Amino acid sequence: MNRALTLLRRRLVGSVFVLLIVVIGTFLLLEAAPGDAVDAYIVSTGGDAGMIELLRHRWGLDQSELTRLANYLWALLHLDLGQSVTFSRPIRDVILERLPNTLLLMVSATALSFGLGSALGIYAGARPGSLRDRFLSIGSLALYAVPGFWLGLVLIVVFAVDLRWLPIGGIETLASDKTGLDRAADIAVHLILPVSALGFIYL
Repeated sequence: MNRALTLLRRRLVGSVFVLLIVVIGTFLLLEAAPGDAVDAYIVSTGGDAGMIELLRHRWGLDQSELTRLANYLWALLHLDLGQSVTFSRPIRDVILERLPNTLLLMVSATALSFGLGSALGIYAGARPGSLRDRFLSIGSLALYAVPGFWLGLVLIVVFAVDLRWLPIGGIETLASDKTGLDRAADIAVHLILPVSALGFIYL
């Protein structure tokens, strides 16, 4: 028991260290990229030199890289992800608003992958070395090697664009007044393509 707890503590400490390295590395890569957030904002909205200077000061971009990194890490420690330039809202609020749909997608894809993968594994394992065992093993490896975005594009082209059986995007039909089971069915139909794209590659 003590050995397991020690191993768990080591894994947690290692995970925190790796996460810190990733955060710092991401920050430095963004700093090395040409331009900054103000440049991107001004391109889409317009503004003069005075506006650019004001925004850089307001967003702390006129400070040194070390100071900005320290402020960034301190803000992350307090779950302060900053302000979204696109939505003009706190980033945390934007994430929380979309979190339920994200969880619904991930749970559904995991359930599909685990359920169908287990069933196919049992079916293939009933006759080791048989044609169906080899076929399913090769098929699962092939799906695993396929990039998720490419599989998603193929599914969209075939089932949404060509056959027009399924909707292309969104969590439900826009401007729909459906409620109850009708709304649940509408959401389920919209989930078929993204859940398939995510679930099949992990069979």
